[in-house]
This record gives sequence, structure tokens and C-alpha cells, in this order.
Amino acid sequence: MEPIPPNDVTSPDTSAPTQLAKPPMLAWWGIFPVVAFVALESILAQYEPPKPFEGPGSTIGYVVGGTLFTVLLAGLVAWIVYRISGRGQLEATVTFTSVIALLCMVVVVDSKRSRSRVVPPAARASAPVVRDFPSAGISVDTPAGWRQVPAEKAGIVTQWVGPDSTPGDVRQMIIIQAGKGRGDTVATANALAAKWGGRVVNDHVNLDGETACLVQAQPTKPALQPVEGLVAIHAGNLYLMTGGVTPGHSCDAEFETIRQSWKWIPIGAPEKEGHKP
Repeated sequence: MEPIPPNDVTSPDTSAPTQLAKPPMLAWWGIFPVVAFVALESILAQYEPPKPFEGPGSTIGYVVGGTLFTVLLAGLVAWIVYRISGRGQLEATVTFTSVIALLCMVVVVDSKRSRSRVVPPAARASAPVVRDFPSAGISVDTPAGWRQVPAEKAGIVTQWVGPDSTPGDVRQMIIIQAGKGRGDTVATANALAAKWGGRVVNDHVNLDGETACLVQAQPTKPALQPVEGLVAIHAGNLYLMTGGVTPGHSCDAEFETIRQSWKWIPIGAPEKEGHKP
């Protein structure tokens, strides 16, 4: 039997060094600050002042959107530190955690400011009812038993909540908004009807001499939702009165009371106060 030549023996190639897998940018414990932020957002969202016609879905969107923004921002800063430090996992994870902790403090401070702007029920009860709104050029009455509450956003002239409502559980609400007119009342009313799943029931409603369109819808969700809308244009401005309720409640009579009391006044007229509720 002939011996195998030495040159025919196959031997492993040890000339190339073995490459080790690169560690991830963040350590495993980097998930803890994310969990803490989600928990904080979820807790504070429950104490946020109620917003008109926003249900539980808005809270979920608030938490998810805030979490995504926070993770992306913290991840970007951590990646920069990771590259500068020569792929230092510890440095990147500490930076990631620090950014989230900073944003947690921002969320807490912002939540405190938001709650501080809410008028206490006792202060609301003692506040005089405003009937004339010269900046919008209208005068309206407050429905019996309803509370007039301060406007929370630009464009809102005034708003009321029903007697069954509390700061954390609004069940009936009517809002008047005003702004620069765009389009016509019928087109705007039809757009509202499509958005609410309702219909235009009357396009010749009298609103102190102006022709308005009335939109109605049925409440289909457990949260506060718009069921009545009145659209009008006066002096180049668009006016929208919206009534919202939760299932089992109504604002028909109060909506009609405001419509009947509606008066156009000169813009810039002196403001008047009515009776105290």
C-alpha cells in the first residue's frame, strides 16, 4: 500500500482570525426605562382634563405616539454616543436611559401644568355667565342647569357642560366655534354629516336672520360624541355650534334654547355678564 504524499493532506486554514459577533448597541436592561415611560404615560393620561368628543382611542394614541417619539429620540442620541465611544454598549445604554428619564420629567411637568389650567368645579359655579362675545360678534343664553366653562382652545367662543357631567366624566357638552369662512354652509354641513355618520336634516334653519344648516347623528360609541351641529356664515365668518352626548343622554332642548337666543352683535361691542348659575 502506497503512503499518501504529504502535499495531499488537507489541514484547516488557521491564517484568518475568527470574527466575533458584534454586541448590540443597547444592553438587555435598556428595556426597563421604556416600560417605565409607558407606565408613566398611561397613568398620567387618566388624569388629563377631558377633551371634547375624544374617547378612549385618543388616550391609546397619546400613549403610543409619546412612546414612539421617546424611543426614537433616545435611540438616536444613544447611537451617536455609541459611535463616538467606539461602540461602547454601556455608554449607549446609560445615555438611552438618561434621555428617557429626562423626558419622563418633562411629561410630569407638562401634566401638572395641564391640570392646573382646569377650573375647579366650585370656581365654575361661582363664575358669572357671559352672554355677549364681542370677539365673535354673537350673544347667546346659557341653558338652564348647564355650566358655562372656559374655552380650552383657540377658535372656541364658549362651551357648556350638562348637569350630569363632572370634570372627569363629561356626558353632555355644547360648543360654539368661530373662524374665517371657507366654502358654504351646505358643503360644510355635508362634510360634518359624513364625518359623524349622520345627515343634514334641515338646510334652512333661521339663526337670527342667517340661513343655517342642521346636522344630526346618533350616538354609537360609549364616549362623548357629536350628535347635533349647526353651521352658519355671517359677515365672512363661519360659525359652528356642536352638541355632543354619551349614550343615554340628550342635548336637543338645550341646543334649541341656544339657537333661539342667538343674536348677532357688532364685533368689539362691550362684554356683558348674565346671571350666576
